Amino acid sequence: MEKFHFSYGFTPHQHQLTRPAPALIAFASAQLPQTGIGDFVIRPVRTTDLADWYGYLQKEQVKALMSWDVKSPEDLQQFIQSQWHNPQQNQIKWAITDQSQDRLIGTLGFHSIDQQNESCEVAYDLNPNYWNRGIITQVCRKMTAWAHEEIKLRRIAASVMLENQGSRRVLEKSGYNLEGVMRSYRKVRGIHKDYWLLSSLRNI
Repeated sequence: MEKFHFSYGFTPHQHQLTRPAPALIAFASAQLPQTGIGDFVIRPVRTTDLADWYGYLQKEQVKALMSWDVKSPEDLQQFIQSQWHNPQQNQIKWAITDQSQDRLIGTLGFHSIDQQNESCEVAYDLNPNYWNRGIITQVCRKMTAWAHEEIKLRRIAASVMLENQGSRRVLEKSGYNLEGVMRSYRKVRGIHKDYWLLSSLRNI
């Protein structure tokens, strides 16, 4: 199984960051976990990642399992540029990169961050060339534990299309428990889809 090194930090010239959105202050101040230098690195998403990210998001096997409808690289660029300093922002993503080339191969992040209820939802994507190698499972497990312990989130939920059995297995291996099925939870490219609902709770 591949090992990971987590890298964290922002510079003004990269992100135009002055003050993070209120929901993201805890994420901005917490140090990401260090797991030892290995094959991959977790770091902030950058505008230089656009080509690699957009490239695999347009692959049919990826689009078939995700509800996020990315129509152009500009959609991703807008997300990257706004995710930290938009006052209304309540989501954050990190890049999973190939350490030898510093090229994005996937992302993992949290959205629907609710400070009052200490909850959020996890989401991730990965270039199909890296599927079935335990990469997302390892990152999801580590980042979920980090969000519980460092950010003090009580509940982290995950919603997965019923067709996406692989993602359900990733979550269950990462400590998430199945709560049930959400019927017609999202309309994906014109079709109403049922989703699994899973969650991870922090022990208190």
